[in-house]
Amino acid sequence: MKVRTTVVLLVALVMSAGYYKYHQWHQQEAIRAALEYGRLAPLPDVTTDLQVDTEGSMFSRTFWLCFKADKASIDRWTAQSSTLAKQTPFTVTSADFQSIGTPDWFNLKSITKGVKYVIPSDEEELSGTVWIDYGSGTVYIKTSHS
Repeated sequence: MKVRTTVVLLVALVMSAGYYKYHQWHQQEAIRAALEYGRLAPLPDVTTDLQVDTEGSMFSRTFWLCFKADKASIDRWTAQSSTLAKQTPFTVTSADFQSIGTPDWFNLKSITKGVKYVIPSDEEELSGTVWIDYGSGTVYIKTSHS
């Protein structure tokens, strides 16, 4: 009986570790795809509070990505992102946002001092929007294809 219990615990531990590794891989793939869809630079090294979610199918997919960084890192990131560096951002306030259909943590209404970049659709129908809240150092990214 003791051997059986040990085997069951070992199998549960291996399965848990496998699920954890799969979850990590899945999250990194979602981050990679979100940035690729928006033709955005890799995230700053000092990124904190990173969150990502995805919705859709192979025919239509949306990615939501959020991270925090200091102003200098965010400014470097926008300068290195080809689709953002070419644009002058729009100034926005929290009154400009609707959060219908977004993850709970994708809270654009909390933006206090923000700008918005619109990522135009390319030949593969990849597009998106980037909101930066300089008040809290939070970057919100929504990219998609359809």
